[in-house]
Amino acid sequence: MHTVSLLLLPGFSLLEVSSALAVFETANATPEIAARSGCYAVRLLAREAGPVVSSSGVPVSADALPARLGGTQTLVIAGGSAASLGALGADPARQLRQWLARQHRQVHRGAAFGSAALQLLSDAAATSRPRHQAKGGAGAAVSRGHAGRAEPMPLSQWAAIDLDGAIDLALSWIAQDHGRVCAQAVAARMPGPRSRSYGPAGFRSGLIEQASGDERIDALHLWITKHLRERFPVHRLAAQALMSLRSFARFYKQATGVTPARGVEQIRLDAACRLIETSVRPLKAIAAQCGYGSPEVMRRAFMRNLKMAPLEYRRRYGAAARQR
Repeated sequence: MHTVSLLLLPGFSLLEVSSALAVFETANATPEIAARSGCYAVRLLAREAGPVVSSSGVPVSADALPARLGGTQTLVIAGGSAASLGALGADPARQLRQWLARQHRQVHRGAAFGSAALQLLSDAAATSRPRHQAKGGAGAAVSRGHAGRAEPMPLSQWAAIDLDGAIDLALSWIAQDHGRVCAQAVAARMPGPRSRSYGPAGFRSGLIEQASGDERIDALHLWITKHLRERFPVHRLAAQALMSLRSFARFYKQATGVTPARGVEQIRLDAACRLIETSVRPLKAIAAQCGYGSPEVMRRAFMRNLKMAPLEYRRRYGAAARQR
């Protein structure tokens, strides 16, 4: 069993941490990995035992840092902005740097989420480096071995992760441990969000996957998804948004980059693709549920947008394809 330790700093991204945890939880439930006794033990750590407040204000309970990590470890440092590291205070930050420099022999691979985590990693390297390396050797920090001899702390195994990169990073580690086929199996089992590099690469509309930044648009899209069987002339959409016809058409195009008609088409297509991927329902029933007048109308929409028919889409991205 491989241990994955997540060191939480105040202001860490709850989304990144929960995404990584979801990958390892799914991996442990994947038969291909469980059969190899290759499961992952995940633990949350902090400088002191107790709750650590995330950037969203939600506290997460963590254990105190152990004196030694022990064994072969994957270590993830999750932090928020660089200012949040300074808010810890000089002594706590120094304790974290010293602890990190002492653990390098147990860290098989590592990752830093957020600027505070990167700053901590950089500070640990700088403060632990011998004086004669102060202007060079930027790729390593040092710690003292049992005999007092300086030992390099290589940073080559550390990855800096941008927002939304936690899922793909965790899946890449599973691919290292068990092969890409197993990583694909884990990605296929995850309910969402989808991986950009693993699992089926089916169609997803950006109108649904990403918030528009305007609550009125997001509320309108949610309303459309709940009434897909109905028709959506522009005047009905404008009324739902409490706007005049002319104002709504201009407002929607500026907010989304597409016309209202194109937006409805994208939302219908997104819903149809999700149903084809996750169910064995007849295409005729899916077409009706998503508001297409007939299977032929849905087929034309697929050909126009995806250059393939719904039957071909099911062959590529349906449940049977993921099992293969």
